[in-house]
Amino acid sequence: MSQENVEFVLRRFEEFEADGGPNPESWHEDGVLTAPDGWPEPGPFKGRAAIMRQFERLVGDFSDFHSTNVEVIAEADDWVVIAFRWHTRGAQSGIAGTWEMTAAFRLKDGRFIEAHYRWERQEALEAAGLRE
Repeated sequence: MSQENVEFVLRRFEEFEADGGPNPESWHEDGVLTAPDGWPEPGPFKGRAAIMRQFERLVGDFSDFHSTNVEVIAEADDWVVIAFRWHTRGAQSGIAGTWEMTAAFRLKDGRFIEAHYRWERQEALEAAGLRE
């Protein structure tokens, strides 16, 4: 199951960029999303509709975004933790930014049920109940 989960997460990650946002069908109706400390909207975002609104707001802020250095740093049971560098360009300002991020995803029935974005690897691992 873990390899299937890894493949699911990486495929959805690629689709997010190609499609300009997440596919609602990849999220469980009762999903929960949390953002890193200092994020403008504190969350947590509970339920598919709230998660989709947060992602729509997020991608609406950027005229361009893409990820590099995507790396699976842990996978166990229903959890997959990835680290990545997120490159953005502000839709209004045109200012470019690069963010080092890590995200812990838990899957249930072939969909995301939890996602926890963090600035530090250890924080994402802890959100998944794992250690480096």
